Amino acid sequence: MDRVVTGTILPRFAAFAQAAAALDTAAADDCLATSPELRAAWNAAFDAWIPASSFRIGPLEQGGRGLAVAFWPDPKDSTGRALQALLAGDGTTLASGEAYAEVSVAARGLHALEAMLYDPALGSYTGTDPGCALTRAAAADLAALAAAVEADWRTGFAPLLQTAGAPATPASCRSTRRARRSSPSLSPSLASMPRSVSAARLAASPAPPAARRKPGFGAVPAQRHPVAGRQPRPGRGAERRRHRIPVRVFRLCPRRRREAGRSGLCRRRYPWRPPAGAGAENRHRARA
Repeated sequence: MDRVVTGTILPRFAAFAQAAAALDTAAADDCLATSPELRAAWNAAFDAWIPASSFRIGPLEQGGRGLAVAFWPDPKDSTGRALQALLAGDGTTLASGEAYAEVSVAARGLHALEAMLYDPALGSYTGTDPGCALTRAAAADLAALAAAVEADWRTGFAPLLQTAGAPATPASCRSTRRARRSSPSLSPSLASMPRSVSAARLAASPAPPAARRKPGFGAVPAQRHPVAGRQPRPGRGAERRRHRIPVRVFRLCPRRRREAGRSGLCRRRYPWRPPAGAGAENRHRARA
């Protein structure tokens, strides 16, 4: 992971930030769409973005930065309509790159600059037209965005990837405890007391009440099933198993054996009773 982060990811975002800064400088020097230096700078910035766009994780996905850099695909021509609306506006959002960062993502990034440079309907502007201010504002916004993504990768997300899954060291544990004590989100009494005292108070606090088991077969551990004589497993399935017992006993007790009362399992579940008017030869079966 260290080799991938330091040898591939960070150099690509650094190159993209450098190319975006060069594009901002070229737009500040000459904002016309026919400027060869401006078009060359845009091509270099787009070429630097292609390798970096493969890592759409972390800082590039925060706040929709990936779409702000390259809003694509655009089947409904949202970029063209957004640029036309900005050119027809009062020009307050074209004053600087900070103000331009609040516009729609369709009017930001590389594809918006491409439309301003290569679209005949948008690129026919002079140095005093709103199109020149829009090109400069979009280039400044892209440079600031690329610099922010590169800084977040270098200072925040890259160390996180390099230390992912590493065991905590005693120094980091001590710093965690210090942050815990000084954190304003904790209560003052718990944050100011030593860890041993807080642990003792937490241990002395009453335990939460145990979850009450649903009544039924299996709720009492010593309870045994009245038919099979076995102890059912506790849980929600015990109640369902009780309703399946008659079907199970019916399958285990053939009709003739159940009627004759020769099976102990069948006698407990289906006790045999002599029919009305039976003679003395059947009374011993009733006692059984």
